[in-house]
Amino acid sequence: MVLNPAKKTAQTELRKARLALSQAEAAIGVALEEPMWTSMLKFKAQNEELTAIAAKTRSEVDRLDQELRAIPVRVPLHSIRLGATLMDEARALLSPSFRKSTYSPS
Repeated sequence: MVLNPAKKTAQTELRKARLALSQAEAAIGVALEEPMWTSMLKFKAQNEELTAIAAKTRSEVDRLDQELRAIPVRVPLHSIRLGATLMDEARALLSPSFRKSTYSPS
C-alpha cells in the first residue's frame, strides 16, 4: 500500500476553493464598509450578488471536502503503476546500510 496521489490533487483543489471563499467573504466585508452609498437599492443588489457568490463557493468547498474524505489515503501500488512491486522488508532494511558503507570515508 502506498500513498494515494489523488488525495494530494484533491487537497490542492480544496485549498484553492477555500482561498476563493475567503476572498468572496472579504469582498462582502469591503462592500459593507463603503462609507457612502448612493442608494439602498444599489447596496442591496451588490450585497445580494456578493452573498450569492460566497454561497456558491461555500457549497463548492463543502463538495470538495466530501470528495476528499471519500478518497482512500493508501492504495495498492499496482493500481498506480502497473507491474511495480514493493521491496521486501529485509532488502529495504539492508539498502540504507549498503549505501552508508559505500560512501563512508573509512
